[in-house]
Amino acid sequence: MPNYRFVIHGGGQRTAVEVETLELPDDDSAWEVAENLIRGLLKEGPAEDDGRVMEITEDARVVATIAFDLKGLRDKRTLQ
Repeated sequence: MPNYRFVIHGGGQRTAVEVETLELPDDDSAWEVAENLIRGLLKEGPAEDDGRVMEITEDARVVATIAFDLKGLRDKRTLQ
């Protein structure tokens, strides 16, 4: 199974912060984990204009970047 890294960039922080590294079956699973991690972090102090971005990588491949945007997380996405 692929090993996925979840890293947070932006939002006033000077360096990227690695949140989690997990072995998961596929990109869809990695996206679901990322959304759940973001929702958990936003519970502490959500802001509509949060400037952070979570980047999901698998080895050198960037799987996705997801903005910490509450409006965007309300709707389910579909990977193309």
